[in-house]
Amino acid sequence: MKCLVDSQIHVGLDKYRPIEDYLPVMAAHGIEKAVLVQHGGQTDNSYLADCVRRWPDRFVAVALIDHSSPLAVDEVRRIAKSGLFRGIRIPAGHRAEFGEPLAVWRAIDEAGLVATVRGPYDDIADPSFAKIVDEFPRTRFHLEHLGCYRFGAGRPFAPFLELAERPNVFTMWSCFYEHSSLPYPHRDADPFLEQSLRAFGADRITWSGDWNRAHMGKGDTGRDYPRAIDKITSGLSFVTSAQLEHVRCQTAARLYGIPPLGN
Repeated sequence: MKCLVDSQIHVGLDKYRPIEDYLPVMAAHGIEKAVLVQHGGQTDNSYLADCVRRWPDRFVAVALIDHSSPLAVDEVRRIAKSGLFRGIRIPAGHRAEFGEPLAVWRAIDEAGLVATVRGPYDDIADPSFAKIVDEFPRTRFHLEHLGCYRFGAGRPFAPFLELAERPNVFTMWSCFYEHSSLPYPHRDADPFLEQSLRAFGADRITWSGDWNRAHMGKGDTGRDYPRAIDKITSGLSFVTSAQLEHVRCQTAARLYGIPPLGN
């Protein structure tokens, strides 16, 4: 079965375009399902909740909270209880200033939610983050954009690959347009994609086409999204068709508990 599940779509009513703008894009490019992930700076998750209620067969969602709030743990529990969210987006460097430093991470673990982990890369590659992963072996950690690694920057990639030794760590092929130092097809990313495939395996890698690029003035061109699809579907010689099926859709579906594909 060939399918596409985009594992990180940002939508909204101010910084990003609304969900209604994405629906025809899904239809045009064969996107079956998508994970709506709350964007930075917005901790009111009501819009994403409404999207899931309106299109439960197409979308699941990941919330963002104010991690520094003394009510952060209660907010994680409230979000989990709502049944409308499959994960919490959280910076890799988050530690609570007061009380238990890992309280929010522990709340995510206890709620059975996915920890969708933001960079920067230095925080993800830091040994202290690996200790968090080891502290919560039941929690599924989804590292955005290959850990926000910048291709061509010459930074060590080994610390990121070592995280793949933990079976509960997943990552995402995405954001080439921002993290590459070369224009499309972003060939400087390919060696790192190949290394990550060997380390994680296709069954722990998802894909996103980075639709709705806010810093481009909401004006990403009509060719950006199909190029992002083409990058993984026909632009990587080291990926087999069986592996591609996992990256394109099956991994995200399993990770986020997305309803059966083809429905």
